[in-house]
Amino acid sequence: MEKWENGTFTGETTISWGGQEEGYRDELLSFGTIGGKNEDTTRLLVTGVPSGTNTGELNETVGIEMMCRIIPGKVRLKKEEPVYLAMWQGSDGESLSCATNDTGALPDDVKRADVAYLYKTIWTDEKNLENK
Repeated sequence: MEKWENGTFTGETTISWGGQEEGYRDELLSFGTIGGKNEDTTRLLVTGVPSGTNTGELNETVGIEMMCRIIPGKVRLKKEEPVYLAMWQGSDGESLSCATNDTGALPDDVKRADVAYLYKTIWTDEKNLENK
């Protein structure tokens, strides 16, 4: 997962690997949030993968927020090329938008958000994980 602030990449927040050693075909990946924005409820970013779920706290305070998918359907992975699957974004502005694309390329909408978390997948060799 990548974090972006005011259109600038600030780093990776969560990295997971493995779990799919062979045959990554027609697997369902899901993304979303759990919890509320009030002080009593912890908000979580959730990733659902074939082997289970991963969660991480979302400690952003924004006026508006949205969760959206980036690709409208299936996409074929190419080795060493990132594919952006979904995005949570927040802003203190008046609006947010999220356009889809067929390739999973980095969306332009990330540049308009005050803060954004992008769910990214990349097909790579284990030895290359340090560079991702």
